Amino acid sequence: TSNVYRRGSDSTVLRASKEQVDVVVENLRSDGYNTSNRFKAADIALLSLSSGARISSCLKMRAKDIDFDNKVITMEKAKGGLTYYVDMSDEDVHLLKALVKNLKPNQRIFEFIKKNGKIMSVDEARRVVDRYVKIAARGFNKESNRKIINSNGQEAVVKHRSEFAFHSIRKAFALKIMQ
Repeated sequence: TSNVYRRGSDSTVLRASKEQVDVVVENLRSDGYNTSNRFKAADIALLSLSSGARISSCLKMRAKDIDFDNKVITMEKAKGGLTYYVDMSDEDVHLLKALVKNLKPNQRIFEFIKKNGKIMSVDEARRVVDRYVKIAARGFNKESNRKIINSNGQEAVVKHRSEFAFHSIRKAFALKIMQ
């Protein structure tokens, strides 16, 4: 039991390390079925780790949003309807050049295909990626006891479960830039 006192509920999303994200990416590339979608999920995870991009922003990216000359990604209509610009690492450039090679400018970089052959919406694809990431990270989920101050002002011990979710990758990015 830690001596952390909190009011309200804790986040259930695990704060992941870069090493944990690397394991999840490797699991995505090597475990299970539907290889094409799992590899796309791994690429999205790597892009999020290096840029801090949200899953939906990655899924909305189109070939025209990549400026290889200036090493910048334009993330249009991100959370809150904002547009922001993300610097690319050399690894991002290498990854994205391979992905946009045969795409039309307005084509989404990460297209997930349904069984009927139609392209999934961004929201459908987001749920698929999140599910794959949770499966690939199943060994990182943990449970602990936490001391809290309840609504009556009294100390109580509660069980707290932290699960690895796609948002854990963004938390790993935040930890990386803070170091």
